[in-house]
Amino acid sequence: MMSTLFLTMAVVLGMAGSNLATLDDLVQAHPERVQGLFAQLDLERTALATVKASVEKEAWKDACEALLDYYRKSNTQEHLRRKLPAKSEQRYAPADPVLDGTITCYDQTAMVPRREDDGLDWFYNGPENDLEWGWGLNRFWWSTKLLQASQQTGNPIYAQTHDQFLRDWFLSVPYPDKKTRGPWRGLETFSRISRPLAQAFYGLMDSTDFTDVTRILLLASVPEHADYLRHHHASAGNWITMELRGLATAGIVFPEFKDAKTWVDYAMERMIPEMKQQVYPDGAQKELTSHYHRVTLNNFEEFLSLIEGAGREVSPEFRDGIINMWNYLAYTMRPNGYGILNNDSDYDHTRPSVTKAADRFNKSDWKYITSNGETGELPTGLPSLMFPWAGQLLMRNGWDTHAHWAFFDVGPLGIAHRHFDKLHLSIHACGRDLLVDSGRFTYKGGDWRNYFCNEYAHNVILFDGKRPLDRSNEVNKPLSEKDYAVTDTYDFARGTLEGKITEFKKNVSHTRSVLYIKNQCWIVVDKLKCGQPCNIKILWHYHPDCTVAVSTDTVTSTDADKGNLRIVPAQGSTWDITIVEGQEKPYIQGWYSHHYNHKEPASCVEYATTTQGDETYVWALIPALGKTPSPAVSFEEDETGYRIYVQDENSFAHTVHIPKKGNAVLIEK
Repeated sequence: MMSTLFLTMAVVLGMAGSNLATLDDLVQAHPERVQGLFAQLDLERTALATVKASVEKEAWKDACEALLDYYRKSNTQEHLRRKLPAKSEQRYAPADPVLDGTITCYDQTAMVPRREDDGLDWFYNGPENDLEWGWGLNRFWWSTKLLQASQQTGNPIYAQTHDQFLRDWFLSVPYPDKKTRGPWRGLETFSRISRPLAQAFYGLMDSTDFTDVTRILLLASVPEHADYLRHHHASAGNWITMELRGLATAGIVFPEFKDAKTWVDYAMERMIPEMKQQVYPDGAQKELTSHYHRVTLNNFEEFLSLIEGAGREVSPEFRDGIINMWNYLAYTMRPNGYGILNNDSDYDHTRPSVTKAADRFNKSDWKYITSNGETGELPTGLPSLMFPWAGQLLMRNGWDTHAHWAFFDVGPLGIAHRHFDKLHLSIHACGRDLLVDSGRFTYKGGDWRNYFCNEYAHNVILFDGKRPLDRSNEVNKPLSEKDYAVTDTYDFARGTLEGKITEFKKNVSHTRSVLYIKNQCWIVVDKLKCGQPCNIKILWHYHPDCTVAVSTDTVTSTDADKGNLRIVPAQGSTWDITIVEGQEKPYIQGWYSHHYNHKEPASCVEYATTTQGDETYVWALIPALGKTPSPAVSFEEDETGYRIYVQDENSFAHTVHIPKKGNAVLIEK
């Protein structure tokens, strides 16, 4: 019943190209598209002799039929070809909304408006007018759902809709032959040619509901996609890895085109050096954004599979670089299997992909990490690790599910997708996230984008509501070993942010030292130099699952039988403590985003005070399962460093000396 209704509706709608019932119709209506396709093919290939004969006679319909007959009978791209099930009325729920043009991108669902000719508005930017949504629409994620539905159910409605939508797109979104921010932008062009178009062409080869008209239009679009990726790609970053992978895909999956080998050669020429240009020697991709590290890594690895699958060789250094990038993901993983949430990242679950990589590359230490010690072999060395080029210290006391884990950022901002988060500290302990980075939420400009990118969304210090502007996007040498240490009893790192704030007479600086005493607590020393009276605000963002309370001058999460964290400032300062949650006015504060287009209120603790000039603040951050200890913290400062006293009569006591220069930390019990 539903199938009949939809088919009737489709006839009435009259999408672009709906009057092209036959190849004759296509040849008559769009001779330039058809003839342009055959001009791009390598008709000297023996298997295309029949096609060539028809082209020489200008028998364009016959040429189309011969070309499609070649594809049907050849054994090329067997990995993409699928035997479809018998026709049925079965349904595939994930694809059903797509039938009337209801599309979901980035967790937002909308019915795509119709043009005057009743085709889909491929320039629609979704319910929130977000360019990212519109780009998602043109990445053809909906195409993948329709293909899955056809291959699982055999219901003709899915192939028919697939056919109509693709044909409408080919005829209503012409190739611009220039760099653009519309549907032909590089990432969308890459996305279409890398999977949806190739999968639809070969995967629906035997479908009688996917028309020859659309097949010819799809083939005609292949050199257009390749041309864009060849001549209008990005110059650096994760974008170029995607675009070059798309270009290689076009050449390898559709080798019948004249320029196919040239596409692959160019992609290899440009892609191989990108490993060295984009990835630091410690394995971190230079955007220093865990999410886009994975994107770049996946494209490097897919590219390697493509090239090797085509019988061509890639340098051992390229393969080693891929292993190094996986190693970074493995050793930065939280005990719960999620990666770092930094810069424009989502809270990505990296455990499944790293587990597969461990099998692929026979890495028993990665298996140990991803299984929390249940399989594999214990990693050699200490569990904590400094990535000196990225400037990221990963602190942990073990590999089990309740292990302590922390991330301290003293490195450059990254070459793209930057947040102003230098000296930020995240903590996960006793089974859950406690102190967090607030995430990315959106790429739309405006107040929300500004909040998630800037200092207010991170665990940092504000000088009269501002911070110096950090412009250290990339480094050409690793962090000095004098500024960090990883030992069997403690981990330590130091970093400085300094620069100009417009209203200040002098440059300001913030030096943060973080010391992790294994199995116990973190000690944070914040040394501020501002040279004049200043309102200081120190931010600590808790995860939204944490219930947070103030007790005198300390703050703690208070959830029973769960991991909690207490923040204890050293004695000697007077604080105005405020917990801000889900605030929009007078300024945005107290929000957390675990993935794009999602945000929720979360407790941000603001410690505020006024200083007359330079000042030092010391903090103890104490994790525990259930009730947290509440030690007394005090310190003394001289020209060499800080002597800090942390004492709790029921649990532990430490006297710590943290130097102002060098890494010679001394811990006395």
